[in-house]
Amino acid sequence: MPSASSRRIAAFAATITVGGLLVSMPGAAQAVPGVVTQTYGYSVSTQTFTVPAGITQLTLALAGGEGGQGGTDAAGPSVPGGYQGVVSGTIAVTPGQTLTIAVGQGGTSGAGGAGSSDPAHYTDGTTPGGVNPLGAYSGGNGGVAGFQGSSGYGAGGGAATVVTIGATTIVAGGAGGAGGSGQYPATKGRAPASSFVARADAVSSSGQQGITVATVCNNAASPGCDGGGGGAGGGGVVGGAQGDVQFGSGTSNEWYGYGGYPGQNSTGGIGGLSADYQYYPDDAANGSVVVSYTTGAPGAPTAVSGVAGDTSVALSWTPPASVGESAISDYVVQYALASTPTTWITFTDGVSTVPSTTVTGLADGTAYVFQVMAVNTAGSGAASVASSSVTPMGVPSNPTITSVTAQDGALSLAFTSPSSGSTPTSYEYQLNSSGPWLTASTSTSPLQISGLTNGTLYTVQIRANSVVGEGAASPSSSGTPEALPGAPSISSTSTG
Repeated sequence: MPSASSRRIAAFAATITVGGLLVSMPGAAQAVPGVVTQTYGYSVSTQTFTVPAGITQLTLALAGGEGGQGGTDAAGPSVPGGYQGVVSGTIAVTPGQTLTIAVGQGGTSGAGGAGSSDPAHYTDGTTPGGVNPLGAYSGGNGGVAGFQGSSGYGAGGGAATVVTIGATTIVAGGAGGAGGSGQYPATKGRAPASSFVARADAVSSSGQQGITVATVCNNAASPGCDGGGGGAGGGGVVGGAQGDVQFGSGTSNEWYGYGGYPGQNSTGGIGGLSADYQYYPDDAANGSVVVSYTTGAPGAPTAVSGVAGDTSVALSWTPPASVGESAISDYVVQYALASTPTTWITFTDGVSTVPSTTVTGLADGTAYVFQVMAVNTAGSGAASVASSSVTPMGVPSNPTITSVTAQDGALSLAFTSPSSGSTPTSYEYQLNSSGPWLTASTSTSPLQISGLTNGTLYTVQIRANSVVGEGAASPSSSGTPEALPGAPSISSTSTG
């Protein structure tokens, strides 16, 4: 496989050197990113995925096995659907690294009308939970309906789906199974729970077995052993708890089961992964693992924009949506004259993954456009759309004070704006050549300086500011604030 440097050189095959600068000509071929996806379903044995050469990150999506649907009686089966554990995100990997994949099996749906009339056989037909090829992380078995009638069995829980990378284990918990139904509508089996609760009877990665009606029905408060069994818990890092069973609802006098809880998820402490519980509308489906990765160079950066400076432009952009087969290792920045945007010059700014830089060595007063390409181990990706034109400009030249008019406690300065440089955004003034530069209250002539002492001679300079920086100061001028004359007094009058 070519080295990263040789691949990068190949990406710039259509270039020439002009005056020591790398100049890119139109028509240069660019690598294009592509996505490869592999999906793994349930298998009785573990499966493996080996990270291909050049690939340094994978996107994973794990889903635990679904729980089964609760068994039916006259009330019908439980409502379909439940909540399986899901873990997803992007992780860093090393080429040649092996992932061991163990997909969880879905739990079995409960039988209906299957209760035995013989109390000695109340465990007949136990509903199996899903299994995992690792021999752990299995779903619990569903609870059995009461033996006095023919109600629904509780469903088996789903097995967890597991991916191991070295010593790290990632787990998406299996869903709990739904509860079995009794005879009456009010005793229809309940759906599985939506969030993890640990089984309380033992520490195990397998889900807890559902409650069998015969184990709870022989007491005076809830007579009779008829009705649906409880749902099982799902497998996980810690197995999920069983669903409860309830006697009677409204005018009903049968048992019915609640759904079990999903098993516990785990991201294995890997940054970039997140875990949750996701609703599914069907029942009993197996879990899955989806592994995807991007090949080739990165996609094109977007939103390239610049701010003019003195012989420079501060450039920024948005990283590409697709980074390609590995993380971005550098950005290549190019510029061209806006008048001839087909001959691109590569700006040498070293190696950086920061989506911004300042392009220097430009000519003030000349309009430029810019483009950016991202680089990874496969080489350089496609160039961004060219930016809008940006014209570098120096700081404003000095303004000129044309007159100083004395006022009461103030001086009014008429001036002409700078003749060159970037456009002024504000003005500042300085008194007596040593004081601080103070912001003027106006950006147009005349400029008034207040708060002065009448009868005191002041020297004053002004300068313009712009987005580029502070401009040159004007030549000094001077003036003395003066109060207006007071009112005269009439001391006498005479007639004539």
